[in-house]
Amino acid sequence: MKLKEGIIVKAIKYQDNSKIITLITENGKESIILKGATNLKGHTFRYSHELTKIGYEIQKNYLSAGKVLNQYPSIHNNIDKLQSSLKIIEIADVLTEHINDFKTFYIFLDDIIKLIDQEESYLIFEIIFRIKTLYLLGVAPIFTRCVECGTKNDLVNFSLYSGGMKCKKCHQNDFLFSKKTINYLKLLYLTKLDDFVKRKDEFQDFDYDEANKFLNMYYDYYLGYKSKVENVFKKMKKM
Repeated sequence: MKLKEGIIVKAIKYQDNSKIITLITENGKESIILKGATNLKGHTFRYSHELTKIGYEIQKNYLSAGKVLNQYPSIHNNIDKLQSSLKIIEIADVLTEHINDFKTFYIFLDDIIKLIDQEESYLIFEIIFRIKTLYLLGVAPIFTRCVECGTKNDLVNFSLYSGGMKCKKCHQNDFLFSKKTINYLKLLYLTKLDDFVKRKDEFQDFDYDEANKFLNMYYDYYLGYKSKVENVFKKMKKM
């Protein structure tokens, strides 16, 4: 029998020595109980960690067969890559109720995590995931026309609280971010992932901090979502 596959986005302790893992698959989100997963010598231990891609079979909610497909070693050995990746799977876990096209989302998630694992420019791929996922979440930013009048001409900048660009006629000086950052975000949003990989050198001076601030505010305003992972890492850096 062909194994199903998924990426583990959450793992929590369950009863004495078991864990419940949550996976994102092309068919949706699925939870599985792993017996003995907290035992270092147990055969299910290696299937029980976040940021692991596995093949699996289940029987009555329990894992009955499994195979590790990717453990993303570069991510697990780099604290900065790990932070970006944990922010991504947190979104995948918390906000999936808003997603209808799970097949597209799963393929995109899989591609992004592989790229973060393989490439040095991991921050860009984190931003790409967060900006493009807004479309699948149903709250896509509008970069190509004025959100007030619909014109595609004389666009001035992005209005966060209106959800898109505004033209010279409609703008009310409600811009919180630089044109440079908005142009970068627009390009990341509109460029296909495969095409971006070929052009990533064009983004050497990308301002991650401002892009991150934009996305934090956008996710909070339109989805009521704030990253707990980012908050934890901020506290760790202050220690």
